[in-house]
Amino acid sequence: MTSKLKTDVLETVSGSGTIALTNQLSGMTSASLPTLTHAEMPAGSVVQMVHTNYGTTLNTSSTAFVDIGYQLSITPLYANSKMFITFSTHIYLQNSSAAWNAVACRILRDSTAVDGGDPANSYGFGKYLGAGQYLYVTYAKTYIDSPNTTNAVIYKPQVTAGQGNPIEVNNSSAGGPSQLTIIEIKQ
Repeated sequence: MTSKLKTDVLETVSGSGTIALTNQLSGMTSASLPTLTHAEMPAGSVVQMVHTNYGTTLNTSSTAFVDIGYQLSITPLYANSKMFITFSTHIYLQNSSAAWNAVACRILRDSTAVDGGDPANSYGFGKYLGAGQYLYVTYAKTYIDSPNTTNAVIYKPQVTAGQGNPIEVNNSSAGGPSQLTIIEIKQ
């Protein structure tokens, strides 16, 4: 249903004059609408985003964090911006003998862990598996980071096999490629 409003005259609030609207919107296109620059956007606005998918498989038994194999670079527009980071990957845990299996992931900004991931104190996921058992894990985390710079920063994911049992990152049977997204939020 289409609504119409018809009037002969619009008056100003003070009643001292009238407002003519005849053909005021004719010829207007989306190209003639004003656009905002990132400087004009209010606090809390998304001012930029970078994203990647990465599907190359990584096999590791490392009990130390190792690079998954990809990274993203972003140059913050504002030194006080917050970076909202989402990360997900799919991991296959395998076991040759009955044991505790664990996996942890973290994101580095340059060389600093943004979540303080520490495999000695906490694991993203742990499970007791009997000999010959396996498990598929979807690992997802979100972070808020404050890089406090307008210089380019590099974010990259890392993984550890916790107890030293083999894991396979980006296992297609477990769900597919890793994803990393970085969104700059103006403060």
